[in-house]
Amino acid sequence: MIFHGLLRNHPELKPLWIFAAKLETESEIRSNPQVRYHAAKIMHTLNEIILNIEDMAKRKRLLVALGRIHFNYEVQPCYFEFASVAMDSVLTSLLGKSYRNRIGDP
Repeated sequence: MIFHGLLRNHPELKPLWIFAAKLETESEIRSNPQVRYHAAKIMHTLNEIILNIEDMAKRKRLLVALGRIHFNYEVQPCYFEFASVAMDSVLTSLLGKSYRNRIGDP
């Protein structure tokens, strides 16, 4: 859902992923096997970070590795802000007030 939201809200980013460049509709985005695979990788990484929330060294290794991968693809810092907004939107829609109360309203 996060990756789908990112592509929906920022279609200008689609060319960053060869497999997403020509996807036009929500249905095409959701049903594309490569989008689904990339979305699963995002969720796996988030899960690893959450599972290691108390282990700063492990979290750092995960995030540094993630940063290296994205650096090699010339991902710009503002793209992470776009992803953060997409993630926040998904979590708010799924968890509602319990999420908003935990992090505070923007």
